[in-house]
Amino acid sequence: TSEETKQTLANSQMVLQSLDDIRNTTAQQLLLVNDSSTAAQIDQAAASSRDTLDSAVRLLNTQIANRSLFGGAIVDQPPLASANDMMASLTAAVGPTTDPAAIIAIVDDWFDNPAGGFATIGYLGYSGPALQKQVNETTTVQLTARADGPAAVEVLKGAALAALANDSGALDQSEKTTLLEEAGIRLFSASEPLAAMRARIGSTESQVADAMASNAAQETMLGMLQNDLERADPFETASRLQAVQLQLETHFTVTARMSQLSLLRYI
Repeated sequence: TSEETKQTLANSQMVLQSLDDIRNTTAQQLLLVNDSSTAAQIDQAAASSRDTLDSAVRLLNTQIANRSLFGGAIVDQPPLASANDMMASLTAAVGPTTDPAAIIAIVDDWFDNPAGGFATIGYLGYSGPALQKQVNETTTVQLTARADGPAAVEVLKGAALAALANDSGALDQSEKTTLLEEAGIRLFSASEPLAAMRARIGSTESQVADAMASNAAQETMLGMLQNDLERADPFETASRLQAVQLQLETHFTVTARMSQLSLLRYI
């Protein structure tokens, strides 16, 4: 229904606002990491990023009335595997690698390759065409916000990359710093696709609002017509009926009298 679609879009906007908030907070924290950072500061930044990954997955797995918001046409299950499962797969993919550039390439491949870990393990939702909802007789909208979209993936990727600074094995401080700096840049840049995703939802919300206004106008018009019929003045209706009846009686009387006229009656 149009009301259900409206609520889905509104809830999606709220979730994405929360996702953007934690993205921004973590990006600002990671961008403060540099060669002068202490080991404790670096480890704390990586641990905070791991918390961000947990929160991002939880937000993108939001369900309203037992229906997932970001799984496309598959609404009866969370669209993302747990953060623990994704990190376990990423850690296994990285293995003993300690070169930051190589780790970054592995993470990119895990998330971006259509046959990679995210596509086969991480994302559990629908990957076909966008879900369509008909909101009135003439308007159908698309729900395009999904957990496998570029905006969501960039947030997950940035948080996971930073979390690997602590989870991927024996990295030295310089290698961890490089990962965290790159993750900070990734998370900072994710603001643009997130804004684009929210703008598309806003446009769809406008379409739904217009359709609902049209529906309401039609209902109001039909209601007024029904009220006009139900509220007809009984006195006026009776008067019109009596007038028609009198006309009919007069017509029949005149006709009867004319039928009795004959020349013999006047001779």
